[in-house]
Amino acid sequence: MTQIAPEKVAAFLDGRLRGKEREEVIAALASSPELLEDFANAAAVLHDAEQREHLDRHDRRSHFDWVVRRRTLLTGIAAAFVLAIAGTWFVSRPSLPDAVELVATLELHGPVNELPQAPWEVTRSGQVGQFSTATAIRLGARLVDLGALIQVNDTAATSAALGLAADVSALPAGGGASVAFRQIATATNPTERRDAYVGAARMTTMLAGDEAVRTGAWLQSARIATRARQVSFFERRDSRAVLAALERLTDERPTASRALTLTRELLAATPLDWVELEAALTDLQRRLGSPAVTR
Repeated sequence: MTQIAPEKVAAFLDGRLRGKEREEVIAALASSPELLEDFANAAAVLHDAEQREHLDRHDRRSHFDWVVRRRTLLTGIAAAFVLAIAGTWFVSRPSLPDAVELVATLELHGPVNELPQAPWEVTRSGQVGQFSTATAIRLGARLVDLGALIQVNDTAATSAALGLAADVSALPAGGGASVAFRQIATATNPTERRDAYVGAARMTTMLAGDEAVRTGAWLQSARIATRARQVSFFERRDSRAVLAALERLTDERPTASRALTLTRELLAATPLDWVELEAALTDLQRRLGSPAVTR
């Protein structure tokens, strides 16, 4: 288990950590869901304190006191975080692949200018905080899109990262993930951007609903792979686990369940009917991720 010095955690929480030290913290956070949970809790404490300070900002004296208190709070949070993870061991990840793993399997070449469009109406940041399975599905899809843009060094990654930074901040304890997404937007080289993406994507997955986010990520990745006629994507051994997760998510949604049945049938066919498969995946994604009450 990688140990992180309290001062490094404090600097990361405050957005001051740069270079190799920042990459080391991100790598440690990405290595275990338990580390991410402890970090998210620490970020939430800091966010709540900053919100309270904001109410008193008109008082210069109280603002000066806050600067002192903030340094003390950062140090205390960081120390508590390090103590909390000192006895934490790496735990096996769920059998479902996450956005980071899925993007790495996609065959992406050149600028990603034709990513599959979201089959639902775009929602703004204020609605993301209203947590639901549909919210998690949509976030999973957006994480894959961002990862694809980063992988091919597309400049659109900056706006995508900033959009996610605004949206995840509305999630409970989403402050840490929001910071990580902003670091993607300000990264100065591809390696730094990819490292920040790993931490941001895995924090968001943990915070927004692990299985649903991973499922949303798989659906978007499958649509990208279908457009690229990438047979190898659908030959992955974890496909069975993804289909089982989809079964659970569609259990109480008859229309989504029917869409899943059709998708299963198309995936079992040889050869794959790419046009029909893309249509079925899009319909299933829409029914699971639509913010509408009726799907």
